[in-house]
Amino acid sequence: MTLASFVIPVLNEEKRLPVVLDSLQNQKVDDMEIIVVDGGSSDRSVEIAERYGCKVVEVKERGIGLARSVGVKHARGEFVFSCSADAVYPSHWASTLLTHLDDNDVVYGPVISHPDEGVLEYYVSHISFPVLMFLTNFTHLPFVSGDNVAFKKQVVKSVGVFNPRLKSLEDVEFVFRAKRHGFSVKFVKDAYVFTSPRRLKQWGSVKFTLFHVFNYWRAFLTKDFSHAEREYGVVKE
Repeated sequence: MTLASFVIPVLNEEKRLPVVLDSLQNQKVDDMEIIVVDGGSSDRSVEIAERYGCKVVEVKERGIGLARSVGVKHARGEFVFSCSADAVYPSHWASTLLTHLDDNDVVYGPVISHPDEGVLEYYVSHISFPVLMFLTNFTHLPFVSGDNVAFKKQVVKSVGVFNPRLKSLEDVEFVFRAKRHGFSVKFVKDAYVFTSPRRLKQWGSVKFTLFHVFNYWRAFLTKDFSHAEREYGVVKE
């Protein structure tokens, strides 16, 4: 069995995909596979993924929950890493999470805005996101990001894959089910990744903050995720 499977949903990411694939291939993991789940790209995303030697799985319907669920189903790894096409992964990232997967079933780390894409966004995310993720780790609903979460494949056998109906919160809902089934979940502060603030820039800070706060807290209070089935919207440069 492959040691690690990296799953990346993709939709028209030809600009950013080489960067994320370079960063994943630079991970300190000897036995790995990269699975690109393409939601019908009209650009060169699939061509780029194939050139990098990725396993490409194409889906007819779009949706982040669906893409992640399909990717996990195709994963051969003992450990599965959920990634994103607009993130950059420091070389120590995967090995750091793997170390903590020795004693835990699900692990996740902070997502920080890339410093090259805005100084303000970088410092705000560097301060707020790690604190929020650490504190919610002790609740029934950890605030995790699909950009940066890994789990043992055996978790999937018990709780299933990501909910394919969800357009957002698919990451939070998956970890919620894992925790409810008794699997151990741990926040790893040193396993940070850099992500793009493009949605923040296009939506504006008020809309971005209100959407995510309302989205998370509604699920936190009700333990219901049906509101996350609404279309989230694709954001590109």
